[in-house]
Formats: sequence, structure tokens, C-alpha cells
Amino acid sequence: MSLQSLLSIQGVSRSFGQTQALQNVSVDFSEGVNGILGPNGAGKTTLFRVLTGVLQPSSGDVFWQGKEIKDRRWKQAFQRQVGYLPQDPGWFEGFTVKQLCHYFAGLRQVPRGVRAQRIEHAIDSVGLSEQAGTSLKALSGGQRRRAFIAQTLIHDPSILVLDEPTSGLDPVQRVQIRELVATLGRERVVLLSTHLVEDIAQTARNIVILDSGRLVWAGAPEELSRLGGHRGNANDSVTTAYERGFLAMLEETSNV
Repeated sequence: MSLQSLLSIQGVSRSFGQTQALQNVSVDFSEGVNGILGPNGAGKTTLFRVLTGVLQPSSGDVFWQGKEIKDRRWKQAFQRQVGYLPQDPGWFEGFTVKQLCHYFAGLRQVPRGVRAQRIEHAIDSVGLSEQAGTSLKALSGGQRRRAFIAQTLIHDPSILVLDEPTSGLDPVQRVQIRELVATLGRERVVLLSTHLVEDIAQTARNIVILDSGRLVWAGAPEELSRLGGHRGNANDSVTTAYERGFLAMLEETSNV
């Protein structure tokens, strides 16, 4: 698996009738964890659906390795490098962890000769080896999230797209998922959307802020921390400084 699979979008807009979900968004994504931050309704899920090819942009282009994703074969090659976790994974409660991974291995055309090995490795990577034969409905919320992250790893993708992976989890489970994402980000490009600053404060290499479908800010975490630093005090934690920076950007946009 190559780590040269860099992803970018240029001038991407997407509308649904009269609703503009994305407005002329341009951003580059690099290796490691890229945090997509924004309030509910900011356009994060629409952005991910455009990036993964689920939706076509109304305008603008998506690039992988510097090449526009329009040619059918290039698009197929790109999609084979993407592991996607939607915000609501759906109707798989009756599956065991292993059955879930086997199902997605088939969908992603993982060769039969290596399928069992890939499934075992993916389940082990998320720390669920002992629960491989357990049904999803019998798992905790955090374990279910891990199981669905496992299915994104089956085909050894170089890009992971995780839409609100900590949604609905308790604080301990969120910490566990954040630690898992940080580990996965050492080997690939990870795009993680959230409305919780704490989900990416300690793990993201780059942060993108969306609000009402517009790109508000993009940069390194320490830059966002500095933006919020002057509004806080010396006793603020790193996460609090990020949160202040995030709020500052949203306030600046609302005043435009």
C-alpha cells in the first residue's frame, strides 16, 4: 500500500434543489489524520459523499495523486483505495463481526485466496479478535464502531473516510476510538468528520472547518490553537484552545 495517495478538491459545490450543501470548497488532504470540523448541517457528510464518488459535485473537481477523477478506470482505481464508514452504517445488527467483514470483503472483491487472512487482520487491527463471532447487537456501542471500522480495512485501503465515528458513544468509548484512529493514521490518509473538537485535538495533522457548506478555515492544529489562545487564559488545556479557535472562526464567518 502506497502512502502517496494524496487527495484534493478544487471549487467543489453541491446543491440539492434550492439548498446549497457545499459552496466552492477547495482543500488538500495529506497523509495522517485530517479532521473535518463543523457544526451539524455544515456539509461534512455531503463532502464525504462527493469525495468517495457516492455523489457527483454540481461543479468542481476531485483529484487523487494529482489526477482528476473523471476517467472511469481511474475512478475505479481510486475507489479501491478508499475505506468508507458512513455516519449511519445501517441494518447489520444480526451479523457477527466476522460475517460483517466477510460481507464487505465480497463487495470489495478481495481475492478469495487472501480473504480469510485480510478479515482476521482487520478484526485484530481494531482489537476485536475475541469478539469476532459475536453479533453486533450484543456488542457495546464502541465495539460496534470498531467492527464497522474493521470493514473499512478489509481491502487494505490507503484512504479512510470516517463520518462521525464517535457519534453516540460515551466519553470512554470516544477516547478508545480516537486512539484507534490515531494508530490507523500512521499508515494512511484518514479523513475524520466531527462536530466535537476533542475528537481531533490530539490526533489531527490538519484541520478543515466547514460551516453552512463553506470552507471557513484550513490549517495545522497548532495554528487553530493559537487563534483561540488570545481569547483564553494560561490555564486553558490544549483542547480548550482548539475549541476557542473553532468558535472564533465560526463567529468570524457569521459576521461576514
